[in-house]
Amino acid sequence: MILEHKIVELLNKVVDKLDNIDYNNIDSAKDKVADAKDDLVTFRDETQNEIDEFEKWADQKSDEIIDPEAGPYGIDTKKLSN
Repeated sequence: MILEHKIVELLNKVVDKLDNIDYNNIDSAKDKVADAKDDLVTFRDETQNEIDEFEKWADQKSDEIIDPEAGPYGIDTKKLSN
């Protein structure tokens, strides 16, 4: 739920910037659009970084849990008695 709050906060911030554009002043309009885009790009990059960190963590945990030399379902069949 935290991410959803961050998204709404970002969208409100960007919408406010775009709502305040004076389209009669092209330089000001360009600056505000560029500023709004920067906010979106920054958020995207931060979110992608968090995703990458999570995937790295998940891969490490997966490597700790799963024994690649064990049989199906991670069962080491050599340890089973007949």
